[in-house]
Amino acid sequence: PHTSREDSWPRFTRRLATPLLAIALLGLAVAPAHGANYYVNDTSTTNDQFCSQAWDGVGTGTAADPWSLTEFVTWVEGAGTQLFPGDTVFIDAGSYDIDSTNGIEIGTLESGAAGSPVTIRGALLGTTRLTFVHDTAGTARERIWNLTGAYLVLQDMVVHTARNAGGLLTGDGVGVFAQTTVCRNVTLRNLEVFGCLASGIFCYEPTTNY
Repeated sequence: PHTSREDSWPRFTRRLATPLLAIALLGLAVAPAHGANYYVNDTSTTNDQFCSQAWDGVGTGTAADPWSLTEFVTWVEGAGTQLFPGDTVFIDAGSYDIDSTNGIEIGTLESGAAGSPVTIRGALLGTTRLTFVHDTAGTARERIWNLTGAYLVLQDMVVHTARNAGGLLTGDGVGVFAQTTVCRNVTLRNLEVFGCLASGIFCYEPTTNY
């Protein structure tokens, strides 16, 4: 019997739907996992590249409601694992003072993985600037970045550890400190590190060569 185009359309649709569904499911199966993004900003939006708002007093870590650097440090150094493989922390343009003796600690629990590092990046053109500030000269372990995790990427920022209330630091002034046996596969990219009394970038391995 004669079959109209309208009559054959449902059967054609059914025949086509099965391979399309299989392709869609295959695409879902191989889709790469994407990590979470977190955002830090100061009280200004000048030169900002990541955040749509300045820090307003209390943040939640989103682009529209960023953390202050202090809030980020409190969060990342809290109990348990906060950063996971593939996560990225965006520190937007601004000048940030670090007043913790140990600086910003990215520990073993915050490690990335091969092909999926934890990335901490500033804004381009040297507009993210971190400076160590401490009230007492001579305090040991004066560091901006204190890294003990693995598969980390630190990029696009200016790091400066040379001032406190009494003038130049007289203790262990280090811009980026990478330590312990598990601190492996760390990438430092497009950093300007200066004014560090001890070392700009210091890799320390207490038991074996590094």
